[in-house]
Order: sequence, then structure tokens, then C-alpha cells
Amino acid sequence: MESSGFDLEALWLACAYLTLADSRGVRRVSRKWRNVELTIPNRPSLETSPCGRYVLIGPDSVTYDAHHADPGLSVTLRKAVPLALWPPRIVSIAVKMSAATDEHISFFARQYPMLTSLDVSGTKGMITDASISLIAQHCPQLTSLDVSWTDGKITDASISLIARHCPQLTSLNVSGAEGSVSDASISLIARHCPQLTSLDVSWTAGNITDASISLIAQHCPQLTSLDVCDTLGKITDASISLIAQHCPQLTSLDVSSTAGKITDASISLIAQHCPQLTSLNVRVTKGMITDASISLTAQHCPQLTSLDVSWTDGKITDASISLIAQHCPQLTSLNVCSTYGKITDASISMIAQHCPQLTSLNVRWTGGKITDASLLLFPPSRQFSVDI
Repeated sequence: MESSGFDLEALWLACAYLTLADSRGVRRVSRKWRNVELTIPNRPSLETSPCGRYVLIGPDSVTYDAHHADPGLSVTLRKAVPLALWPPRIVSIAVKMSAATDEHISFFARQYPMLTSLDVSGTKGMITDASISLIAQHCPQLTSLDVSWTDGKITDASISLIARHCPQLTSLNVSGAEGSVSDASISLIARHCPQLTSLDVSWTAGNITDASISLIAQHCPQLTSLDVCDTLGKITDASISLIAQHCPQLTSLDVSSTAGKITDASISLIAQHCPQLTSLNVRVTKGMITDASISLTAQHCPQLTSLDVSWTDGKITDASISLIAQHCPQLTSLNVCSTYGKITDASISMIAQHCPQLTSLNVRWTGGKITDASLLLFPPSRQFSVDI
């Protein structure tokens, strides 16, 4: 009698727990059992690769559990087809915690050429150019790569290879690269990955400048998210203006802590050319972003859900926040912390009245200008962070 799809799936899962010696016995039961056992992803040996097991965690994924080999490591492998179809096609890997090493990622690079997504963020320098270069060479369908906060161990060398070998890349995060990633590789990303939609180059020690971001603007018109936070003033109005002109689908922009080099000039263009904008962060922009551009944002970007105007040297006032209230009813998050008392009960009362979806409000250090008079207008279910 033929085994059902469920039996095959159960057998596959059972085989995933067997040792290599025991799995050989399964192959001798029947041709069908042998075929099923052979579809188990190759079990790596202790000498050459991570030792672990595969565990079902849901209809769309399995987990490669290497806890007993490397405490603290858990890798989630997303697949594109049901387990009953052989072999399962692993397409996404997210490394949790910080115990992963180049050995693990190199193993996955060779085993899963269909890989489309890799997240090794926060791996404390244990992942380096060595394994990311292998990902580039073996996984040409990669669309998403997050190598943020990896202690500078991932550099232009491997990101350049990603650019050349993974033309379908849509998302790249190199935040916290500590100067190891620069214009050199980001320029290659711009030229070779025209489908890019999300780019995070925040906290990159000033090594990424207008030069590469301008190329991103010109070559990646589908860009929807850009984070240039804390780029030491090397990214300015020049490139952000080009982003506005060439990337009309932009929905998220973070220009916080950019040393005053991004001003009303480029943010006004963003407002006028990117009507789908939902998130804007202009925190700590040294007073160079004022009511002028925030008012334009209110008038041209009705889908705005998140706005951070904290620490803007008192240049953003009730005038623009009142317009945000009137024109952006979908607002869910507003941060007006440390706005030198220029934002008061007047505009916050309007936010309470016109933005029913607001769930997060930060009014810390606002000089006592925001009081119970406006805060009590919000339903008790709302979440606030208040320091008056």
C-alpha cells in the first residue's frame, strides 16, 4: 500500500533526528523510504560544519537547532514549498543570538543555493567576509541581506561580491559597519541591484557619503526605505534631493543625527515628490529642519503614520504639528521630545482630536507646555511616554 503524503512527512521529520548510522538502516527498508531519507539536508560532520537537527515549527518553516553544539544558536530556515514535497527548499535563514560563526553560514551557503534571505545582525564579529562572500558566490537569488552590527567584520570586499553576484537584491542593511563598508561597495550595489527597495547605512562612521547615495537615487527608482542616521554629515541635501526626485515610492526616511547637513531644502522636496511617505525621522538635525518642511509633509503626505521631530532646537512648533493633526489622520506615533516648549497643548489637543489611531506619544522635556489639558483628551487605552 502506498504511503500517504502525511506518512512521508512524518518519516522525513523522524529521519531528521537520526544519526548517520541509523539513517543508513532506514534506506534499507524500501526504495520509497530510501528516497525520503536521502532528501534530508546533508547532515554536516562535527569536523567540517555545525552539528544540529531540523525541527518543524510551523507550516512554512523548520528550525535548524544547533543548541547542543553551540549554546545560544538557533537558525530559522524558511522554505518555499510544503514539507510533503521533496526536498524542502530552504530560502531564508535568520541567525538568532550571537553564537553563529562563519562555519555555520558557509555550510548554509553551500547547502541552500536557493537562499533568498539572510539575517546575521548582531553576531558580534563572529560572521566575516569569508562566509558572506560564499553566500554571494553560491546564492545568486538572494534578495535580502542584514549584516548590521557585526563589529566591522563584514567589509566592502564581501558586499561588493554581493552586488556583483546577487542582482535581485531588494534589501540591504549595513548599519553599524564601523567604517568597514563604504561608498565603494554601496556604489556597486546601486549599479548592479536596480530592484533595491530598502537601504540602511546608518552608523557607518562617515564612510558612506553623497557619492553612493546619489547613485542609489539614480539607479534604484523602486527605493521605499532609506536610513542615513548618524552618517557624520557626509550625507547631505545633495543626495536626499536626488532621492526625492528619482524615488517617488519612498515610504520611510530617517535623516536623524546628520550634523545639520540635511535641511528644509531636501525634506520639502521629499514631501512634494514622495506622497506615499509613512515614516519620517528628523531627530537631532541642529535646527536645520523647521515648520516649513514639516508643514509641507503634512499637506502632501496624508498616509504619514510615524513622525519624530525631537531635539530640533525649537524650530518645529505648534504651527506644523497642528497641520499634521489635520492632514494625517493615520498617525500612530509622534515624538516631540525636547522641542524647547514650542509644541504645546494647542497642537497636542488637535492630535488627540484628529488622530484616533495614535498609540505612541513622547512629550518629554517640553518645558511644561504640554499638560493634562491635552493629554486627558486621549482615551486611557493609548500608550504614552510622558515627562513634564
